[in-house]
Amino acid sequence: MEIDSSIRAKWHGGKRKLSAITAIVMHYTANVGSMATAKSNARYFEGGSEGRKASAHYVVDEGSTAYECVPLDTVAWSVGDGNKGPYGQLVNNYNSVSIEMVSHTDERGAYYIPEETQRHAAELYAQIKKQLPNVKYVVRHYDVSLKKCPLPMVDEAAWAKFKNLLEEATEVRYEKLRDVNNTLYRATLDKLIAKGLLKGKGGEGEDLTLDLSEDNVRMLVILDRTGVFDK
Repeated sequence: MEIDSSIRAKWHGGKRKLSAITAIVMHYTANVGSMATAKSNARYFEGGSEGRKASAHYVVDEGSTAYECVPLDTVAWSVGDGNKGPYGQLVNNYNSVSIEMVSHTDERGAYYIPEETQRHAAELYAQIKKQLPNVKYVVRHYDVSLKKCPLPMVDEAAWAKFKNLLEEATEVRYEKLRDVNNTLYRATLDKLIAKGLLKGKGGEGEDLTLDLSEDNVRMLVILDRTGVFDK
């Protein structure tokens, strides 16, 4: 996903090491009309948030560009409104990254976050998580302070569905045989290919199309160790 860092938030904290970041926090923008775009919300933070002294690291919408309003190595002012939630003692401004998802309202005036925006948030999550080796938690603002944010995901079923998107986005997949660098995985796959037990979906040699998840490959390795493929 493309990241535009040209619009910076006025309000933010100091610098920090990326190793200090242990959580990624999801938010929603709760706005409508002309403000219901990622760029407009980035401009809102740039202009000082109407005196609220608030900011977030990223804002995403249905477009293919995410706006980075605060660099990862800088503290954003996004979850400092209380610690009464179940993660209130574990997550704070200093050790978290905040992602704002642009919301809209339906004909009843109820907020919703478009599916495309959710997918882009998941894609961004997977992208930045690669830079953050110590992240242990992905939570809602609600889980930290009990503020109903992101409102459409305070519902546990909706939150669980979104977390499935996050898992899918971070899942390691092997498209081609050449993508498998783990020697243990490769030994099992080469063995199965040689025995004719793994034919792939086209191509040959290093270009053999596998389209396997890492979990799929792990299971093949486990089965191989039990001797299933030697019978």
